[in-house]
Amino acid sequence: MSAGAFTPAPVQGSLVRAHSLAALATLLVSVLFGIVMSLQFLWPDLASGSLAFGWGRLRYAHTQGIMLGWLGNALAPDWLWRFALAVMWVSELPLPFAAFAPGGARLAAAAGIAGLMLGIWATGNYGFFNALTLVLCLPLLDASSTLLPGGGAAAAWRAAAAADPGRTLALAAVA
Repeated sequence: MSAGAFTPAPVQGSLVRAHSLAALATLLVSVLFGIVMSLQFLWPDLASGSLAFGWGRLRYAHTQGIMLGWLGNALAPDWLWRFALAVMWVSELPLPFAAFAPGGARLAAAAGIAGLMLGIWATGNYGFFNALTLVLCLPLLDASSTLLPGGGAAAAWRAAAAADPGRTLALAAVA
């Protein structure tokens, strides 16, 4: 063997797995620290008198935990990143178009889009974007209607109006 040759050390799979799980746990705990910090903006007396849950300690623990958690999870296996990428592409390309389909396709679109928004919400801070998108998923839960004009709930409403105009007018006044 030459003097400049490099022989890599064998990799211990159990050690890499333990490190990845520890990094994931660090990431989850630091997200909880971030949630507690957010709640302190809403309720300033939430941790009054507690030195352990003061703003300075939580901010440091949150930022360091997020950084170390993400860096540690860079060691995740390649198949996990490929799976996450596939889920993202399916959630962002075909599912929004499925929102215009009737029946179960709308429910699948609602579940997929809501799952993506909850995943983004859990791992990042995009203000109220995720909450707005989740609210926009609520009409998709009505599988009997369609977002296209002239079908589903709109057709049922017109049929009810034709059958009993007085009742429909009363329902419209209440709504």
